[in-house]
Amino acid sequence: GINAEYGGTLDSGMPKLALLFSLAALATASTSFSPNPDIAHLYTAKSFGNVQATTVRVERLPSRFTVNRFGERVPVLRPADDAVTPLIHLKYMALRGLADLPAMILECGGLPYRATYFSRVDFQAIKPKLEFGRLPVLEVEGDEIAQSNAIVRYIADKAGMAGGTAKERARVDGVYETLRDLFVSHGVWGKAFDVQALQHGENQERLHFRHTSNRGNYTPFQKAFSALQTFEELLAGSSSGYLVGSNLTYVDLALWQKLHEMGQPDMLGEGWADRLRVPRLGAFCSRLYQEKQELASFVGSGRRMPRIKRIDNDYVYFEDMPIPEPSVPKLEL
Repeated sequence: GINAEYGGTLDSGMPKLALLFSLAALATASTSFSPNPDIAHLYTAKSFGNVQATTVRVERLPSRFTVNRFGERVPVLRPADDAVTPLIHLKYMALRGLADLPAMILECGGLPYRATYFSRVDFQAIKPKLEFGRLPVLEVEGDEIAQSNAIVRYIADKAGMAGGTAKERARVDGVYETLRDLFVSHGVWGKAFDVQALQHGENQERLHFRHTSNRGNYTPFQKAFSALQTFEELLAGSSSGYLVGSNLTYVDLALWQKLHEMGQPDMLGEGWADRLRVPRLGAFCSRLYQEKQELASFVGSGRRMPRIKRIDNDYVYFEDMPIPEPSVPKLEL
């Protein structure tokens, strides 16, 4: 808060009251919703635990103008920051995590939305008001939806990215659950996907998920590589280049998210698809970034929170390369 006495002047000659109003205006501006917020302060803080009470607020409105019922092009009135609006409002902490995929779907689906990414201090203040005391939540016209996967499916359905038919939606759901088993947390194996394990063990037997069992004895490399092999094969059987059907769905974005992180310099680095001999995954990762302008815009903006690693009971921020090249460029002879 601002601690200043009323009246008097500072050494600069500016009245204290004027300074008070000036700082208050700056504070209000810094906490307003923005289409491309400056998140440099997060990287400067180096970790989520070090971030002071500076919450990041995002607002994505596809157009500043609309056509009214008379056919006239008129400006869209921006809702007040505290108004209950039809805009979807995503809420999470100021780090990349369970809200990253929902935000990615909102962006690629072209849905107008707001997002609030709380600092630790601000989160503790709102925690008692949350139904389950956890984030993320999605506010929809005053009601809140909890749990990240419920949020993913709700947004994907609204964006038309959940599958075109009931059968296709079930297929997308099944592939997404398989992805979560392999890349997030397996029910028996625990953390199955260990990126560091992929740096060693190239000569080990490579297994598809169907060739494993829950109680089998596998090396960390085999568990991690089974995720890549499974999705490499799914793409091999696709005529569209997408995991399910002929259009982009949320499971494509979920896979892209994992591959993009895996290719970062402090992970596997550039050329990972060539080294691991998964060319379809490499091509998929590059193609989505190149063809989906909304994805490229989101990845390079302040609307996407920093990548993190959990170190010493804190979330440490890491900067991204926009698109680490999965394949080594071939020399033309």
